[in-house]
Amino acid sequence: MAVTRIDDAGESHGGNVERTVRTLARAQGVRRWFVEQGARRAVEVVVDPVVPETNLQIGTRPADSSAAPTMIRRLATAVPSATPAAVRNEHPVDAAGEGSSCQPGHRTDGRASTAARVVGSARAARAPLPGGVWFGLMAVTVAAGTLLVAFGFAAARGGAAWALWPFWAGVVTIFLPASLRLCAPRAATSERVAILSAVAIGLYLIKVLHDPTLFTGYDEFQHWRTADDILRSGRLFEANTLLPISALYPGLEIVTSALSTLTGLSIFWSGTATIGAAHLLLVLSIYLLGTHITRSPRFGALAALLYLTNSAAVFFDSLFAYESLALPLAAFVLYVIVRSRASGRGNGLLLNGSFVLTAAALVVTHHLTTYMLLGFLTLWTAIVYVRRFWGAHDPNPLGMTLALAAFAVAWLLFIAWLTINYLTKDTISGSLEILRIILREEGGRLPFQSYGGQYTAPWERLASFAALGLTLLILLIGAPLIWLRHRRRALALALAAAALSYPVLLSFRLTRSGTDISARAPEFLFVAIALVAAIAVLPRWFSRGPVRAWALCAAACATTMLVGGIITGWGPSSTIMPGGWVVEGDSRSIDAEGLSAAAWAYVALGPGNRFGADRTGRLLFGTYGEQRIVTNFADHVELSPVYTDPAINDFERALLVAGKVAFLEVDLRMSEGLPLYGVYFEPGEEGGLRHTSPLSRASLLKFQQMSNVSRLYDNGDIAIYDVRELSGE
Repeated sequence: MAVTRIDDAGESHGGNVERTVRTLARAQGVRRWFVEQGARRAVEVVVDPVVPETNLQIGTRPADSSAAPTMIRRLATAVPSATPAAVRNEHPVDAAGEGSSCQPGHRTDGRASTAARVVGSARAARAPLPGGVWFGLMAVTVAAGTLLVAFGFAAARGGAAWALWPFWAGVVTIFLPASLRLCAPRAATSERVAILSAVAIGLYLIKVLHDPTLFTGYDEFQHWRTADDILRSGRLFEANTLLPISALYPGLEIVTSALSTLTGLSIFWSGTATIGAAHLLLVLSIYLLGTHITRSPRFGALAALLYLTNSAAVFFDSLFAYESLALPLAAFVLYVIVRSRASGRGNGLLLNGSFVLTAAALVVTHHLTTYMLLGFLTLWTAIVYVRRFWGAHDPNPLGMTLALAAFAVAWLLFIAWLTINYLTKDTISGSLEILRIILREEGGRLPFQSYGGQYTAPWERLASFAALGLTLLILLIGAPLIWLRHRRRALALALAAAALSYPVLLSFRLTRSGTDISARAPEFLFVAIALVAAIAVLPRWFSRGPVRAWALCAAACATTMLVGGIITGWGPSSTIMPGGWVVEGDSRSIDAEGLSAAAWAYVALGPGNRFGADRTGRLLFGTYGEQRIVTNFADHVELSPVYTDPAINDFERALLVAGKVAFLEVDLRMSEGLPLYGVYFEPGEEGGLRHTSPLSRASLLKFQQMSNVSRLYDNGDIAIYDVRELSGE
């Protein structure tokens, strides 16, 4: 038996309380619903199997208590008046919310298999705290958690070994209290939206507090260069050798550069504001999608909250990168499609216009997000047509699927044809590596150990396994429930099928070349996983006992998934926390020495020179220095042998000539340790992702003894050499 309260129900369902009650009361596995409309009117629905209508009395048990063990519960809101009315219960409504054939206003005749009665109650109970008070409390906890995170980061920068504990305490403080409140059945819709927004902003601020003054993520530098090119030149599609594909999908950079031009803010602050707004839009879009599918603001909010526990949500989806903007666009496109298909009427101008504009923005923003959404829509459409063989008539998303496909194919063929090679290389190499692992031709990548040799603490491993286990448990329970209870709806089946692909893509985490695939998969597939939980798992969860006990358990599980997800996606605490310089550690490798060297190159050498550099150096010299970095992807030249070989011979000279390299940046600190992320230069380098010893310092110093190479800059660790005599430039 479950008692659930749905606020503002009449407003959400066209003002018809009877229709709302009828729809919600038929949700499978639910016995009793408490429904409130506005601040004055409240009704309670009692649903019992095979109980004559005459047996239901206000405030008493039915005559046959063994057949229907239901007691009318005291209402939590005083009701001046409410007229009893029976509701017809003939046509079951699927929890996926894809329409109903029932008409409002019909009454039962006592012969239906399920008797439902709407009864009024004048009893007054202890009034709960107003929603505004609860939101104020949640806002305070989110602010307190944010302060704890900031304190932990500040302590880590000072070298404190205990700094990770305030950080994790802050994460839990941001998330756990809000999770408990969102599990409450009597929270108002506006309150749920406000709390979700506060949690989304609080989790986004973790990334902002980690890097509060400048971009430090590897992907962030690449997109910063594209945005800077747009601002400087006023043109799109300028060559960006740091990430050539970025210039071909300039949606994020267009928004950022426009905001920078209008406000006068720097690219950093404009980008930070853009991604913050996108992060909020993503959470609210999933909330709208979940609420529409489940017909419950409570489960819609929990679906959005559950999505935030995926391993990419806190850090990767908060980077200044194109998928951070594309994900909310895709979620909103999916919401528009689901809502328009479920309406059963012709699409309105607003829905069609929203789809066209948002789908076009998605296509020009990110390739993989577009293709993932297109793949899901294709799966949904295929299930619709398969079910037609059994006489089913599901809402069909074919029209909008074809429209999105037309946008994507046109952009791919006429603008971004490089995308094919960019996306297929990691997929093919990762799949082949999995095959070799299965055939025992090579060993896979060791979990919980970075390429630089850092190990994950035992408690962090336990948290990662717990998060993975809870996710798989959702799939294990949710997928069968979808089949048993909701297989009449193609959308629910498509969501379950998409969610079940998650364990398959996890296998790429055991590979070296396919790690990026497993790292990016959760941000897409957790939309389906969260919705499967909202449709099938959570309603059953909260129908099994006292609401508070099960809410506490659900909030604890969600918090465990969040902590484990952060560790899985961001890395161990040694990687998460700010600290001293490490070899090729992305944000941990951005320091004053590198920044000053890049600034010197811009002032002394001018922009646009062809530079060779290591993984970190190419980011700094390609952005702060505005140099033209020579890369394997853009120029088909792999310069790592120039650095790693003990001498410059004909082969190394040929590489410099092929790349037309004018200057080399050499960081002697590469000889001090293994690279944190597996490569010193690019993944294709010799020993890439498999290094067992640091680079030879003698190999890096060889340029000082060469008469035809000039040392232009040296700060003790980083040197810049003029190699134009070697390359013929």
